[in-house]
This record gives sequence, C-alpha cells and structure tokens, in this order.
Amino acid sequence: MMYGQNAIAVNEFLGKSWRHVLPNSTEPLGVTVLKSRGIFPEARWYWIGIGALIGYVFVFNFLFTLALIYLNPFGKPQAILSEETLAERNASTTGELIEISSRRKSSSGR
Repeated sequence: MMYGQNAIAVNEFLGKSWRHVLPNSTEPLGVTVLKSRGIFPEARWYWIGIGALIGYVFVFNFLFTLALIYLNPFGKPQAILSEETLAERNASTTGELIEISSRRKSSSGR
C-alpha cells in the first residue's frame, strides 16, 4: 500500500500545478510538500510504485492459486437440493404424480 500511496503522491505533487516556487525557498511547492510528509521527492518513485503494485498482483494471485490447489476446504461438503428437485425425488420413490411445480407456477401467475 505504501508503494501505491507514494506513487500517487509523487505523480500529483511533481505535476504542473505544484511547480510554483515559494518566496522564501528555492524548491517547488510540490517537492516541499513531499519532503514535509516524508515521501521521496524523486520522479522515479512513481515507476517504482507502479512496478511494485504489479509485482504484488502477480505474487498474490500465484499464492491464491497455490492455496486453492493444495489446501482442503473448511467444512464437510454437503449437497443442496431445491424444493422442486426434492419433491421430484420423493414422488419418484413413492410413485406419486408430480404436480407441485405446476401448481406453484399457476398460483404465482395470478
């Protein structure tokens, strides 16, 4: 996060609108603000920040992929059946006609 914040700050405060020199100083206002906040005032830190953030994206995506491959899920896997599927299954074992889903559809359409 620090690399991203540093890159954004350097990009903003080294821009055109922050190049005004204060009367009692020889440095532009943007450089003075960066130094007062403890941020490196060189323009190269923008690209260092961008590179670090892109590197973190690849590293964390790689680690996440490894975690999905090698770690077991937390709980015991359980199948979830919808009410219609459960009714069809019960009807097929008892030999009843399946009219539950057609009643629901006709009653919801009223």
